[in-house]
Amino acid sequence: MPGIDLTYTIINFTLGGTLFFLAVTALRDNFSSRLNVVSALLFLVAGLTPIFWSLSSVIQQYPTSSNPFDESRLYSLRYATELFFPMLIMFSLAITARLAFRPGRRYLKYLIFLPQSLHLMAALVFTNVDSLFNSLVIENPDGAIDALLQEGFGSLQMLILKIHVLMDKEDKFFPIINTLYGAGALFILYQGLRRASNQTYRKQSLIIFVGAAVPVLIYAAVFAVNGVFGLEYSDTILTPALTAGTLAFVMAFFWAVIRYQFLNVGLAVRQSIMYTISTGILVGVYLIMAAYAGDWIDEITGGQGIAIYIGVVVLALVFFQPLNHQIEELIRRMFLRSRSDFRNLIETFSRQTISVFEPAELRVIIEDNLKEHLMIEHVSFVLFDDRVGEYSLLPGERFDHRHIIDRHDTFLGGIGQLDGPAAVDELSSFREGSRLGELLEARATELILPLSDADRLLGFIALPAKISGSSYTAEEVNLLKVLSNQLVAALTNARLYSETVEKKRLEEEVAMARQIQIGLLPRSLPSTDGYSLAAHSTPSRTVGGDFYDVIPLDDGKLAIIIADASGKGVPAAMVITQIQAMIRSELKNRNSIQSALENVNNYLVSVTSPEKYATLCFGIFDPKTRVFEYSNAGHNYPALVRCDGTYEHLMVGGMVIGAFPGTTYEAASVTLNSEDFIFFFTDGISETQNEHDEEYGEERLLEKLLEMRGQDAESIIKGALDDVDKFYRVDPPQDDRTIVVLKTLGTKDP
Repeated sequence: MPGIDLTYTIINFTLGGTLFFLAVTALRDNFSSRLNVVSALLFLVAGLTPIFWSLSSVIQQYPTSSNPFDESRLYSLRYATELFFPMLIMFSLAITARLAFRPGRRYLKYLIFLPQSLHLMAALVFTNVDSLFNSLVIENPDGAIDALLQEGFGSLQMLILKIHVLMDKEDKFFPIINTLYGAGALFILYQGLRRASNQTYRKQSLIIFVGAAVPVLIYAAVFAVNGVFGLEYSDTILTPALTAGTLAFVMAFFWAVIRYQFLNVGLAVRQSIMYTISTGILVGVYLIMAAYAGDWIDEITGGQGIAIYIGVVVLALVFFQPLNHQIEELIRRMFLRSRSDFRNLIETFSRQTISVFEPAELRVIIEDNLKEHLMIEHVSFVLFDDRVGEYSLLPGERFDHRHIIDRHDTFLGGIGQLDGPAAVDELSSFREGSRLGELLEARATELILPLSDADRLLGFIALPAKISGSSYTAEEVNLLKVLSNQLVAALTNARLYSETVEKKRLEEEVAMARQIQIGLLPRSLPSTDGYSLAAHSTPSRTVGGDFYDVIPLDDGKLAIIIADASGKGVPAAMVITQIQAMIRSELKNRNSIQSALENVNNYLVSVTSPEKYATLCFGIFDPKTRVFEYSNAGHNYPALVRCDGTYEHLMVGGMVIGAFPGTTYEAASVTLNSEDFIFFFTDGISETQNEHDEEYGEERLLEKLLEMRGQDAESIIKGALDDVDKFYRVDPPQDDRTIVVLKTLGTKDP
C-alpha cells in the first residue's frame, strides 16, 4: 500500500471515529434535547463518508476476480452518505428553531429524505442487474401458471431495464439534488446567524456555518460540476478534497462544542473529548510515522534493518506519554481555562465588579456575562427599590417599561422561599393571580436566581430559555448558586455606595440652599434713636422653614415679616422663598397689607399643594407715630409687652397662607409707647418639649417676657432662648426657632 494512501486512510478513519465519538457524546450528555439528537444523527451520517472511503481504500488493495468490490452491495452502501444533505437541513432547522424557521406542518420536513432514501434502495437492489434480470426468466414454461408468471416477470424485467437506464444517469442527477439540499441548509443557517443577537451564540453559529459550508462547496465543486459539465477528477484530487471537507466539518463542530458550549456538553465531557481526540491524533501520527520509518529503514538497509526498526518503535513508545502530556497541557491552556470554564467566569466576574459601584453599570456587567456564558437573549432584574419601598421589574434591552411589584405578590413570596436557583415550573403553585408571574411569563422566563442576604430578599434574576433550546445543566445551576453570593455582595455594595453618593449630593444641595436662605435674611437691621430691632433664627436642620425679613420703605416706614412654613428642610424653605419674593413685590406695588396677603395666598394655592402652607405675621411700623399696622395669617400671636407690665396679643388677620383659595384678611393697628416691645416668634419656641413631653408653652414665655421688659431687644432674645434651653436643651433644636423683637426707646422721634 503506498504511503500516501495509508496516510489518508488513517486520517479518514480518525475523522470518522471522531464524528462517531461526538455523536455518542451528544446523545449521552443530553439525550432529551432535540438538537442533541439531530446533531448526533448528523455526526453519524457525516462519519460514514470518511469511514467508507477508508474501507474502500483498504479493500481495493486486495481485489478478487470472482466478486469485484465495486459491484458488491457493500460498495452500494456508499450512497448512504448522501443522507448527510437532508440531515444537514434537519440540523439547520433544529439549531435555528428559535431564530429562523418553523415549518408549518410538523412531519412534512421528513419528506426531504425521500430522494436519497430511494437512491440508496435502488442501488442496493440493482447492484447486479444481469443477475436480477436472469432470476426473473422461467426456462421451459409449462402450463397456464408458468405463462402468467412469465408475463408478470416480463413486466418486471421492463421496469428493471427502465430503472437501470435511470441509474446510469444518477451520477449526474443526484449530485445536483444534494448540492441544492446543501445550499438550502446553508441558507437556513445563514438566516439564523444573521438574526442572532447574542455574541457568543453568533460566534458559535458562524463556526458551524463555515464548518458546514466547506464540505458542501467541495462536494459541489467535485460531484455537481462533474454532473453538469462531465468533468472527472482523479483520486489525487478527490481524496485530498474530500478529506479536507471532512476535516473542516470535524474541526468546526469540535471547536463549537469545546469553545462555545455547543450542544450544552458539560465541562467534564469536554475534557474527555479533548483528551480522547488528542490521544487518537497522536496514535494516528505514530502509525503514519511508523509506516514511513519502516519503508525508509528497509530502503537504507536493504531489508536487514529489523533491529533498527524495533529500536525506533521502542524509542517512540518511550516518548509517547511525555508527548501526550504536553499535548493535553496545551489543550488545557487553550480551552479549559477559556471563557467556557465556569471557574474562570467567577474569577472574571469578581475582577469586573470589585471596583464598580454604580448599580446600572453593575447590572450591565452581570447581564453581559450571563448572556455570553449561558447563551441567552436577555436577563431580567427584579430588585427592591428603596425609593418606593417596593420591588421593581427593571426595563432591559428588549423590555422598555419598569413595573412596580407588590411586595405581597404570591409569586414573589414563593421566590422568597427558595434556597437557590429554581425552574419557574417549581413555582407554579404561586402563579394564580400573580401579576409578577404574568410579567415573567411574557419574558419567557425559565430559571429564577434569588438574591437574598441574611435578612431579606433583595430581588432576583430571571433567565429565559437558552437560544439553543437546551435546558440548564446541573453544572450551570451550581455555578449560578455560587455566583448569586457574589451578586448579592456586589449589588449590596453598589446600593450602599449609591446611597452614600446620594446622601452626599443632598448634603451639598442642602448646604447650598442654606447659604441661599442665609443670603435672603437681612444682613443688618435698621435702628434709630426711637426704636431698636433684634432678630435670631436657628433651623432644626441645615435648611429651615422659618423666615423673617425687615424691609425699609421709601416713606421711612418699616415692614416686618415673620413666617413658618409647614414641614422642614428644603421644601419648606422653597415655600418661604416664594412668600418673601411675593411680599416684596406687593410692597413695591404699594398694596395694602390685606391685599398683599390675599395675593400671596392665591398665588401659593395655584402653584403648590394644600399641605404646603405657611403661617405668617406681616406688619408695617411707622417710627414717627409708633403705630404698627399688621395682619396675622394663622401665626403664633406676637406679644405686645408694655413697660407698665401689661400685654396684649396681635390676633387680627385670617387663615394660613397657601391652603385655601379666596381667603380674605383683616388688618389692625396698635400704638407702642416708650419702652414697649413686640415679641414675634415661631412655634419652635413655645412648643419645645422636655423629656416628660411637657411643652414650654406661651404662658411660661410670657412670664419671662414680662420679667425682661426693662432690657434691650438683644437681651430679651437672649433671655428667652436661655430660658427655653433651661427648660430642655437639645442641639439641633426640635423645631426651627425664630425671634424678632421691635422695641421703642425712651423718646419719640420728632
